[in-house]
Amino acid sequence: MFCLRSVRCNFAVVSLLFVNLSTPAGAATLKLDITYSNGQIVSGPLSADLTELPESVLASFIVDGSAEDGFGIADVVEASLAFGDVTWNASDLESFSTTLTTDGDERFVVALTYEFAPKSTSAVNDRIAGNFPLEITGTTASGEDFHYLYDRSMQTVTEVPEPTTIGLALLALLGLASRWRRGFDWPSHVFVLLAGASGEAGQNSACQHVVNA
Repeated sequence: MFCLRSVRCNFAVVSLLFVNLSTPAGAATLKLDITYSNGQIVSGPLSADLTELPESVLASFIVDGSAEDGFGIADVVEASLAFGDVTWNASDLESFSTTLTTDGDERFVVALTYEFAPKSTSAVNDRIAGNFPLEITGTTASGEDFHYLYDRSMQTVTEVPEPTTIGLALLALLGLASRWRRGFDWPSHVFVLLAGASGEAGQNSACQHVVNA
């Protein structure tokens, strides 16, 4: 009787894991990579953390939402942009909006606007990065304003794959294994757990197998 209850409980835990980790129908998790190039000094000097303007700058955003063609700041799961000794992430975003279009199986960026909050380091004060094309402004440690511009870009939009069912099952089984009593060996529990999915007869025979082992 104890073994039968254990099988039901463990199988329910696995089922709940699948329910909680599955992606709702219609949801899309997308990664936007924007590579900026053709950097120019609009005004001011190079900041102390640069010997020259980087040849390219990469901004990445992962958005998750049910919309097919538009995402806002609430849809941003991850973000990253590094320039000099400053790195911005999703928590630094002050605004974000993008519109995508679809051509067959491919997605493309139609419009993108965003702005990261000012950040300061020992080399620069209130460095800001944002918009499309990319503009970076701030003040050097000596108090001189600077303004850099990257007016060329290449965008890629890729779908972020969801964890596979097999992967989730393995994670669930590993989690359950840590809770089983030391006297139970792993193969027997795998047998019991799988038998639990086939009905009452399977559960009873599985329990008898473990008890008699």
